[in-house]
Amino acid sequence: MESSNKQRRNLPPLSALRVFEAAGRHLSFTKAAEELCVTPGAVSRQMKLLEEFLHRKLFDRHSKGIAFTDFGYGYFLKMVEAFTIIEEAIPSKSRLSTQIVTLNVMQSLAVLWLLPLLSRFSTTHPEIELRIVTSMEPVDLENNSVDIAIRLGRLPGKTYPKQAPSVDFEMVGSWRGIHAEFLAPDILTPVCVPDLIRRQDQDRPDIAEPYCLLHNFNRPKCWQEWFQSRRMRNIKPAKDIEFGHFFTAFEAAREGLGFAIIPSLMLSNISRSELALPFKPAMPSAGEYYVLSRAAQAQDPTLRTVIDWLKEQAAQAIAAVSRHDSGQPA
Repeated sequence: MESSNKQRRNLPPLSALRVFEAAGRHLSFTKAAEELCVTPGAVSRQMKLLEEFLHRKLFDRHSKGIAFTDFGYGYFLKMVEAFTIIEEAIPSKSRLSTQIVTLNVMQSLAVLWLLPLLSRFSTTHPEIELRIVTSMEPVDLENNSVDIAIRLGRLPGKTYPKQAPSVDFEMVGSWRGIHAEFLAPDILTPVCVPDLIRRQDQDRPDIAEPYCLLHNFNRPKCWQEWFQSRRMRNIKPAKDIEFGHFFTAFEAAREGLGFAIIPSLMLSNISRSELALPFKPAMPSAGEYYVLSRAAQAQDPTLRTVIDWLKEQAAQAIAAVSRHDSGQPA
């Protein structure tokens, strides 16, 4: 009996983990409840139970919804990997008949754009299981299990305007055998809560000066280059705060902490009631988002279905932000 006790696993409630994965995927207790056929209150209780077990906070709750804490986001990615391993261990006929496609995508793009769309993809294409892994590292499609990837960068041989905001990311370690398809432009777009805009004249070039500018550690020149592209000089905000990812800067802006600058592709799920676009976007950056695959498999029917769907969703996202910016119904 003593030996058995020593081998007992210290696991959190498994039902709470399932609820957490659904809530993290939707970033909504209500949508998680709809998926799992339970009440939002039941989801909230399961999250409280899991947080008490972990002694860590997973979500920040606010009037406009929920947002990951830094710990919560890291734990969510681990749970996605764990659930994927569990699914792979199921030798059911339904799973064996399903085509599995693994997509590697950057963290903020996954959280702000792709994850909310996955249920829509599953409904439209039940024969394909789209698995998401996240990374910002250059992709090595030849030596890992990833089928396709989304990356931001400069296409070899393409010329970009010198005054365009820079993109310094490497998309792949080697372009040998890589097929790249354009997904979306990288257009940096300032956002803030509507209250901040109502306090200022929107035509003033120093609109951001009394307020905090929210920066992204991975792209530290975003604000500086955006101001330069609009010929705005000597901008001196009251405060600067740096975040590790666009999605954390986005949440800070949604809480009213200041002005964030976010790629348009990541803004298609916002409403004008929670975030405003105070300026017209400037020029596209010197780089774009691409879907990358192995050249030998680029025309595989299953991969083609996923790639074409991603391109369609990206086009709709950019169009939605354009309508948002112009004041048209989204």
